[in-house]
Amino acid sequence: MKNLKSIYLSASLSFKINLFKSMFAFLLASFLTGMANVLCSFIMILTSKTLILPFCSMFVLLVVNTALTFGLQLLIYLLYKRENAILGHLFYFFKDIKRIFIITLFQLASYFVLIFLAFIPYFFLGNANQDFNFIQTLLNLSLLEPNSPELILAEEVLAKGISSWFFISTLLSVILILFFTVITSFIPFKLFENSEKSVLKIIVESVKLSTSSLIKFLYVCFMSIRWILLVFVLCLVAVFILKINFITTMLSFVLGLLMICFYFGCSAFYCYKVGFVFSSKNEEEVLSLPESEFQIIEEDENPSEKLEDE
Repeated sequence: MKNLKSIYLSASLSFKINLFKSMFAFLLASFLTGMANVLCSFIMILTSKTLILPFCSMFVLLVVNTALTFGLQLLIYLLYKRENAILGHLFYFFKDIKRIFIITLFQLASYFVLIFLAFIPYFFLGNANQDFNFIQTLLNLSLLEPNSPELILAEEVLAKGISSWFFISTLLSVILILFFTVITSFIPFKLFENSEKSVLKIIVESVKLSTSSLIKFLYVCFMSIRWILLVFVLCLVAVFILKINFITTMLSFVLGLLMICFYFGCSAFYCYKVGFVFSSKNEEEVLSLPESEFQIIEEDENPSEKLEDE
């Protein structure tokens, strides 16, 4: 496990060194996505009588979100490699918008299939009427007047809760989507390094590379995010179980840190799989750090085979 430890230690160290740069890029990407979301909502209100324009505006929002997310991953990838990473890399994939458009379609189709598969047991065993009433009542709860008969009826509906199969299917769909996100996390790196390849080849190569040592990849990702993940879970417990509402403001910040740690873990494992080694200048910089914090990953002829042999 020595090499795996070196990989996630290098990711953790790079996260510490580049925390300010990567967090600033994440906040900027979040702000731009939020502005695009506001613009999309404004367009949907103005064109609510038609079906095509609201749908198109929502899809454009998804394309923008994909481009910014990939740009953030690229920026973190270059920061990990100690290359000349600038804030402009956040917008790099807007000049490759055609392939981003196709990848967004691929992601939407994949999400639909995964959610459909997760809800197959619910279609046969769930109580759709109870769950539909629960969700509809929950959405309309803020519109009801205090002490009104409608509010009393709504509380009775909410007291019944949702069926266990709906909860299980929802949880399963989240797990499947997270797994899909992990195995396709190399796509931005492949897009950046292969500007002429088709999207299909990029997707296939990325998935093959991530799944060739899947258990080790998942282990590196988990070890890269373990402490931030613990903080995130504690925040969720504080908000939803202990009802400590002011913690809600921290969730977005902690989620951002969680995403950044995950991207550094992905970058480190991808660099190992493709045989990347630091340049002499960067290697001297890294070797000057305490050995307990980081072990430089040595170059070998076939790093993927080395991982398989362990």
